[in-house]
Amino acid sequence: MPSILIDFNGRRKEFEAPKTPPPWEKVVKLDVGRAPKVDVFYKTETAELHVKTFKFRTHKKRKVAITVSINVINSLSAKLITLDEVVCLWANGESCIFFRDGDMQYIAESVGDNATPTQQQFNTAAIATAAVVPPSRAGSVTIMPMNCHYPVRRSMLQALEAAGYTNIRLVDFSQMMLSFALWETKEHHQVGDLVAIIVLYTDSITVVRKNDHGYDFVKMIHGNQLRQRFPEIEKIIYFTGFPATEAEMRDVRRMYRPLTIKNAYNTVYNMKPYVFNQCDDENLDGYLVTMTTGCVFRIHYDGKDMAVNAKYELLPWKKTVEVDVGDASEVNVYMLFNWEKKSEDHIKQFRFTSKKTRRVAITIAIDEVRVPQVQLTTL
Repeated sequence: MPSILIDFNGRRKEFEAPKTPPPWEKVVKLDVGRAPKVDVFYKTETAELHVKTFKFRTHKKRKVAITVSINVINSLSAKLITLDEVVCLWANGESCIFFRDGDMQYIAESVGDNATPTQQQFNTAAIATAAVVPPSRAGSVTIMPMNCHYPVRRSMLQALEAAGYTNIRLVDFSQMMLSFALWETKEHHQVGDLVAIIVLYTDSITVVRKNDHGYDFVKMIHGNQLRQRFPEIEKIIYFTGFPATEAEMRDVRRMYRPLTIKNAYNTVYNMKPYVFNQCDDENLDGYLVTMTTGCVFRIHYDGKDMAVNAKYELLPWKKTVEVDVGDASEVNVYMLFNWEKKSEDHIKQFRFTSKKTRRVAITIAIDEVRVPQVQLTTL
């Protein structure tokens, strides 16, 4: 079977070549790290042909897209581009491009501050964006849901996928703010240490725990509960969009006396470090906070309910439960997302074509995009 071989940093990646007769082309995306060069080969059953060597002038981490093609006379060629653009779709219908070495550029306009875009409006924004940065050139693709509920996230995801984008991620604003608070202070913590953070003038405190690669979300509590629930914490990071005034700091110190308060700030709209951190699969210099699902699932069948509480399970999360559903004609799965609203979303329905007693296994999986995948298997 013919294949495309990519060599970099002493490693080799192999990709299946198209099975169709020439002419054809195949685009391969991969993270080559800080490799000084990339070599492309084409392998047949009888030979391994060197196609091209790409050398880089700068020593930095990069993701690339390599296009290998064969023309009608069986001549091989390869092109390489560095993926330095992040595509973003917002919940208000806007879309934009973040450039690694430049300013953000808006592509599609908002449908209105108080309006929820239709699926067609999301589709139009995604298509307009793909005309500027095609899927083959996007280093990363993300949705900016601004805590919108499940149907809107799903619509945004579907619009980007229909435009040809893959590996779509979500900007979790809670994760971004908590991570920025830690990143700005640059304090050193030992694995297992608890850290308290107040984000953007709220009266709630978020507690995170240091792990070996970053931090884990632990709990969000009212400020007056901190000393009782977590007496070992002696310091609070007060994270604001702009530097806190002396009056604000006096109020916060008075409220949480005798704990030490440290102010950190980063303009709320400065998301560029975060989105490129996602693009590069980094952990924000060790300060990235892993969030929980924030979800409770409910399996409903024949008038009965089974709850699957994953609210404090870290992402990504997956669980399989077995359920005796009797002779129920259908099984419905609902999701309540803790941070968004107080009502459930209906996320999946399974209908049976025959009436008989069944035992089923239901698998629920959810990742950072928070669009759950649900499967049912009859046992």
